[in-house]
Amino acid sequence: MGNLYLLQFFKTVSSSWKKQYIKRYIAISGVFGGSVKSIRALVSGEIESIPRVFVDPDEVRSFQRTFQSIYWLLPKKQLWGKHEEIVFTPERNYTVYDFGKLLEDAGFPIGKDILKTLEGTTDIKDPGVDVYCIHGSNIETASQFRWGPKRFPDYQPNKLTEKVTGP
Repeated sequence: MGNLYLLQFFKTVSSSWKKQYIKRYIAISGVFGGSVKSIRALVSGEIESIPRVFVDPDEVRSFQRTFQSIYWLLPKKQLWGKHEEIVFTPERNYTVYDFGKLLEDAGFPIGKDILKTLEGTTDIKDPGVDVYCIHGSNIETASQFRWGPKRFPDYQPNKLTEKVTGP
């Protein structure tokens, strides 16, 4: 999250300020393009590797939906194809352009309003300073979620992964 906040900060200061005070910016594992895992958190609650007997995902989900930062972490439209589906349910599939509808279908219609308040705030733009990114490589990363019949949105989905390398 720190990297996203810093990008927002860079939008608020002048070029002369950045030139005077920032020589370079080194981002370590910055989630500039968003994270598919944030979808699961908003829809079913993020409890990866914690057994349901210890944590109620419904309670976690209610709590997580109140964090504005989790909406910042949703995958960015600029990096995904308009028809590239990343969420699959028995009733329909969703792309990054369908997050409002996804939240509505998951029983959280106010999420659509929260998304509207953030429009344009997490756009990927040149921050006006030299940026160096350090990322891992060949790391198993969530790329899609699939909910089976009678599982959406109250149960954890099946996670599809792929090996990825940072930008």
